Amino acid sequence: MSSLYNLTNDYLALQEMAQNAETAEDMKALEDTISSIADAIEVKGENYAKLMVSLKSDNDGIEKEIKRLQKAQKANKTLMEKLVGNMDASLKLQEKDKLKCGTFTFFYRKTPPSVRILNDDLVPQDYKKIEYKIDKNAIKDAINKGNKVDGVELTQSVKLYWK
Repeated sequence: MSSLYNLTNDYLALQEMAQNAETAEDMKALEDTISSIADAIEVKGENYAKLMVSLKSDNDGIEKEIKRLQKAQKANKTLMEKLVGNMDASLKLQEKDKLKCGTFTFFYRKTPPSVRILNDDLVPQDYKKIEYKIDKNAIKDAINKGNKVDGVELTQSVKLYWK
């Protein structure tokens, strides 16, 4: 069976040929062929829709599985943080810097230096970064209220839906 792309191209080519047909017999033959291609496109459309329903169902299942796995991952991270906290508290109470236990060793190591901001107002402007974000919803509301906003336009497109 031909692809939707090929069927559509054939359909358009035959329509153009029908417009240039010289005899009634040629016109009838082209119309019959156009009709059969249109039927094939309808069948292809039905199959597309069936596949899209199946893919949507698969995506819903995948989305639920992702949420389940994210929840399990969060639980694992929380448990790891708790275990590290417990071991940290134990070592500090024992006043130990290192604990060798079987194949594992717990120890403290200095982390790379990091900056801790004590007072934002005292930090010089040279070290501050301001980020601007355009509020598209506010612009849309302003345009809908009749205000003119330079540098933007309200657009509306057409999207193919299926049910």
